[in-house]
Amino acid sequence: MAKKLDVEKLLKKRLSGYEAGKLAIQDSWRRDRNQDPLFTDAGIRILQQGLKTPLDKEAWNQMMYAYEIIDFTFREANRNILEAKGLLWETLFWVEQYKAHKIMTWVKNSLPAIMTEARYQELKAEQREERLQEEISLYWVASERAGDLAPDEIEVEGEAYSICGFEDLEDISPDLAKQFYNKALDELTGMIEDSTLPLANKTKKDKARVMALIKKYRKGTITEVEMDEYQKLALFRGVDLYNVLPGWKDRVEAYYHEDARPVALVQDTQPFLDDQGNYVGLGGKDYRGVFDQMLLVESLEENEPSMRPQLLGRLTRNINTASLYLKMYYSTLAIFENLSGVLGFDLTQEMRGWLEEILGLINWYNRMVREEDLGEGYKLKMLPEGVSLPAIDLDQLQVSQKYYQMLKERLGAGLGADWYHESLAEIEWKDGTNLRQILASIKEEEGRLPYCWKWIEK
Repeated sequence: MAKKLDVEKLLKKRLSGYEAGKLAIQDSWRRDRNQDPLFTDAGIRILQQGLKTPLDKEAWNQMMYAYEIIDFTFREANRNILEAKGLLWETLFWVEQYKAHKIMTWVKNSLPAIMTEARYQELKAEQREERLQEEISLYWVASERAGDLAPDEIEVEGEAYSICGFEDLEDISPDLAKQFYNKALDELTGMIEDSTLPLANKTKKDKARVMALIKKYRKGTITEVEMDEYQKLALFRGVDLYNVLPGWKDRVEAYYHEDARPVALVQDTQPFLDDQGNYVGLGGKDYRGVFDQMLLVESLEENEPSMRPQLLGRLTRNINTASLYLKMYYSTLAIFENLSGVLGFDLTQEMRGWLEEILGLINWYNRMVREEDLGEGYKLKMLPEGVSLPAIDLDQLQVSQKYYQMLKERLGAGLGADWYHESLAEIEWKDGTNLRQILASIKEEEGRLPYCWKWIEK
């Protein structure tokens, strides 16, 4: 701590009001952070009383006013960071729910659908009836039939591949898939022609159009557009396919769970209980946590789509508003960096600490909303299909190099009476926005403009 003697030595150097004011600002800055001050209270008074000329006294007063601005601006920057953190935390809470939903859905789909024999037979009968009554286009029937006609295994470039349907065949050998599809199409067309497989089209006009397209198909004069029309227009009933087409009966009789999950039939319907009488699943394995997750997944799947537009609008606004607050923070950081050079001590240490805290949240958020490339064509996206939130580009939230250079020149020339307003009025960020635009956006989001910024509207 400096003693009175130190002040007297400074007075002998005939400090200007500007130089004395810089020391007083540093002393106040240290006091406000519970650090050892440069001077005693008496020392500050002596320092001020040592200024004799009107110009020095005016410069001192300007520097004291400058510290009031610095202190207020520092607190405002802290508020901006806290507001941005709050908005990020709220958004991350919901994004994490989407992540948990996706993970639990994976867990759910990896487990079998557990049901009793009676329920299984009931669902199987319902599904069978639906498939017998449904109407299916020629394209889908030909695709399924091509999968039946294809061998169970093919060899491509010396490597053997198992074939489990037409889609597998298309992935492994598109040319071979086309051959079997055309073979199936010929077969089905012949069945339509000899009335073995009746059309399910409701109107005579549609049936006549199908027959006209078949004639063109047989003559080889059918165009690509007409071929597409033929495959989509021709319809068959499931019951007719069941009675006529080889292999279709197996599709109707088999039970396919809606989530493509295997089915596990419960033979003993009596639940297994733990010592407290709680259900722990068959075989003694504790499934309570898994079942609780499944219930949450089903609840999210049921309710999320209806709430999605409103929720996404809110989360998007959160990120946009947080970005505005971060822009204001970065503008203050730029001003304080240049002020530090003018005043001779670092004003930015605490502010950089705040930034370290929020950078973790931003990186976390960006990882959640961006699609991650896992390599080999695999990509991971935590948000469900149809859900999109903007990533935060920190570089674009910082002030432009042009403004930073202007700020350096302006503050380097000294702290005049209007240094603060002049510094703010010229703010420009890297994304091209200026202060008026940012304040207009804040006013739109919050419904009001902070009192300290109202001067900019004048």
